[in-house]
Amino acid sequence: MFQRKALTLFILLLVLVMALPVSASERQPQQPTLATTTITTSPWTAEYFDNRDFTGTPEYGASAPAGFLNLDWGANAPLPSIPVDDWGARFTAAMNVQYAGNVTFEARADDTVTVWVDGQVVTASAPFFIPGAVYRGTVYLGVGTHTVVVQHTDITDKAYLNVTWSSDVVSGVTATVQSTIGLNFRDAPSLNGNRIGILPYGVTYPVLGRNGDATWAYLDANGLRGWASTAYLAISGNILAVPVLDASTGGSSAPAPAPGTVVTQGRAIYNVIVRNCPATSCARLGLIPWQAIVDVYGQSTDHQWVHVKYGTVVGWAYKDFVRNVGDFNVPLPDTLPVTQ
Repeated sequence: MFQRKALTLFILLLVLVMALPVSASERQPQQPTLATTTITTSPWTAEYFDNRDFTGTPEYGASAPAGFLNLDWGANAPLPSIPVDDWGARFTAAMNVQYAGNVTFEARADDTVTVWVDGQVVTASAPFFIPGAVYRGTVYLGVGTHTVVVQHTDITDKAYLNVTWSSDVVSGVTATVQSTIGLNFRDAPSLNGNRIGILPYGVTYPVLGRNGDATWAYLDANGLRGWASTAYLAISGNILAVPVLDASTGGSSAPAPAPGTVVTQGRAIYNVIVRNCPATSCARLGLIPWQAIVDVYGQSTDHQWVHVKYGTVVGWAYKDFVRNVGDFNVPLPDTLPVTQ
């Protein structure tokens, strides 16, 4: 009798639980979750120089582990054959990118740091130590293997180096074009959006975002970003897991002026070196004398360098050394177009 009552009670409880309404969190689709691009690196090859010009034969030290660079030498030399101060180090790794997209590098160093990807300077520090400074730069990386080189110098006292990266691509969600005649690619999630290209049949692209009802997808088409109708796309993965964007947050931005367009002028507050790329390790092209006025075309991706012309010399100058023409206490605007 007791066993029968217990079984009856269990069945009644089960029926009640099944009849309860589903909670709001269970009814709603999973909230958008941004995941960084799957990026891996080889261990870092370490080369050390007994100077800050990276000249001569380097000494090879123990390789740094794969992944982010995070090294701290304190006030010590990195190797017995390297002086305590006034030395340089170069770290090289192969970076594998699983999903194409913009990758942002962040670098911190005592005293200086420059980051290259496939031979292009992505970010570079001031030519001297600035406590707490973070140097950022963004580069578009396609699927596959890329070469990352980090150069670091120690001028005096303590030395450390930290380099990390992140991506704006949602991992794994892709869209394949199903229209055999190609698919219009637009700058807004609407048929009224301007056509910025045609996506060919059968090609697959990463999905970076969507509109509210997922009728339009925001795609990265080999660096060109825009909207395509999901009615003509085969989606792989959960499109509801990508962030909701609109024309103001996801549309194509206006192109920056061409590098040959002068957008403002600046005045040198020191004798300023002009280099052939935005980094202290780049070759010198000339010198801007103190108080000279230069034409300014734009700035580097990390906003640390300006693209300038002085006389017949066109190159890169450290931005903090070029100020407002009328008042050297006023820096050049942070809204200069990126021309790197």
